[in-house]
Amino acid sequence: MRVNKFVVAAAAVAGQVLLLASPAVAGAAAPEGKYCAVQLGKSSAGKNSPVVAQACSNTSLAEAKATMQIRHQATTRARGETAAAAPVALMYLYENVNYNRDSQGDMTAVYVPENCDTAGYRFEPVEWWKNNVSSVAGGSTRCNTSRVYNKAQTSSAVFKIHVEGDGRWLGGYSDNVHHFQTYWSLG
Repeated sequence: MRVNKFVVAAAAVAGQVLLLASPAVAGAAAPEGKYCAVQLGKSSAGKNSPVVAQACSNTSLAEAKATMQIRHQATTRARGETAAAAPVALMYLYENVNYNRDSQGDMTAVYVPENCDTAGYRFEPVEWWKNNVSSVAGGSTRCNTSRVYNKAQTSSAVFKIHVEGDGRWLGGYSDNVHHFQTYWSLG
């Protein structure tokens, strides 16, 4: 079992759902839970999209997503901002090749405030995922392509990440990811 050494803001549902404070998320080890949901915000070109909420669950992705949304809405209200729109799925990270179909593994769903455009979103996963992601799938038809950068940031490759696309195995980028630039591409 992985132990998160960073601040846990709240625990609920008999210890199965964990919410992490936003500052702890950026450098944290993988949070507890088989299923995680991460909400990104917008950023300027070339910068990582900030993590604005995150939750994990040992029960289901739906539970992790619901808890993440509650956390994001509470943060938005506390800052006096307009209620956040329903998040759009950017991509799904899987611990094993072929989307964990052949062997069980952890997964994380990454959500964004609006659908992808040609610039998209830059997502740098927590250290555990950098060393363990083996396949990815796009979350919406508008988030269909991801440029994956290796940990050393000396090379990158473009993957079509629709289900059954190139993302079912990341090849030389499997367990070797620094960040993803996920966007919409016509071709």
